[in-house]
Amino acid sequence: MGTSVTEAETTGESTTTAAQQHQTKVTLIGKVIATNFCSFQVTGANRGIGLGVAEACLDNGAQVVYSIDYAEPGEEFAAAQKRWQGKLKAIQADVTKEATLVSAVDQIVQSEGALHVMVVNTGQTNHKAALDFTEEEIHDLFNVNMLATQYPMILSEQR
Repeated sequence: MGTSVTEAETTGESTTTAAQQHQTKVTLIGKVIATNFCSFQVTGANRGIGLGVAEACLDNGAQVVYSIDYAEPGEEFAAAQKRWQGKLKAIQADVTKEATLVSAVDQIVQSEGALHVMVVNTGQTNHKAALDFTEEEIHDLFNVNMLATQYPMILSEQR
């Protein structure tokens, strides 16, 4: 972002934007949070955006954050676990299957006594022309982008 001098700055008027005037920190003190991310290509609780969301929750006072993911956590997740000393945990589960997601949530509730928030950021992409997708790739994309986002919403409504 470049720096520019506005008329307000030259006249001494306030340059605070409406967004800057609002509270940007969320109070999550004492909350148990599960993030549901598939680590296929771009996003995943083990790294990147998903890990950023998990750490933002902890930074805002969450008691503990669980990553529910297909894959085992990698080095970036392990480094974050060290920073958060027991507050960032992982459960390996197939989030495209309702039963494994229910089992993961049950495990969290049994361990923590409650689950207050579930962040759903599951997603997969395949960078090629749609007509070049195999049947298996189409099913994988549908399962991750549709089913893995619907099951947490259904589950949260049932509890």
